[in-house]
Amino acid sequence: MRKSLIIFVLGLGLLVMALVLLQPTTPAGAQNTDCYQMQGGSKWICDNGGEMEFQTGATLDVQSGATFAADDLTVADLLSTADLSVSEQLTVTAGLTSDDLAASDDLTVGDLATIADLAVTEQLTVTDDLTVNDDATFASDIVLTPQTSITVTNGAAFTPTGQLQPITSSGSVTPTITIPSAGKCRTIYNTSNTSILFVDTGNQVLAGDFTMGQYDVLAYCSDGTRAIERYRSNN
Repeated sequence: MRKSLIIFVLGLGLLVMALVLLQPTTPAGAQNTDCYQMQGGSKWICDNGGEMEFQTGATLDVQSGATFAADDLTVADLLSTADLSVSEQLTVTAGLTSDDLAASDDLTVGDLATIADLAVTEQLTVTDDLTVNDDATFASDIVLTPQTSITVTNGAAFTPTGQLQPITSSGSVTPTITIPSAGKCRTIYNTSNTSILFVDTGNQVLAGDFTMGQYDVLAYCSDGTRAIERYRSNN
């Protein structure tokens, strides 16, 4: 009887030791965490308040054939991805580089964005440069923000700072346009009750001279050497 009891106790002890050894090792400082690995190791879960941090030099690599899904995604630095789909909001405070990007709500990029294919069904905000190498699909509006008005003077060149550029003058003047880099388009309009004459000469390739009165519009694109008129409106 005593022998059987000893064997039972030893067996129970071995069972307890085995269970302890089979428990996953908890790294120092990881106690009471809201993130844990599910049984079987195929999935990690972070509860409300949990956070997974990739420190300097670390890499999160989502390879071809894998899926990365997010409702709301905020990236504080450069985001580089081959295929990215976000069902709610994507915010990148620095740069964004992507082959295929689809955002079903808002996309905000704080710096440079270079994208091969872009589809945004709600709002796209880029505070610096946006380069799309292939197709861009927008289900809503493209909103151009008017730049700070430029006062043009007679015989002097001026440089529009954005695609929608208001200009003004203190009287009747004939300024010239500084040619932007190739591919850039500009739309300028006169907000003052004055006459601003643009002459069809040299690198200003226009459909004839154009005297812009108040709220008249002149639009052109650049080939890198010339400002080539797209259209005008005498309002």
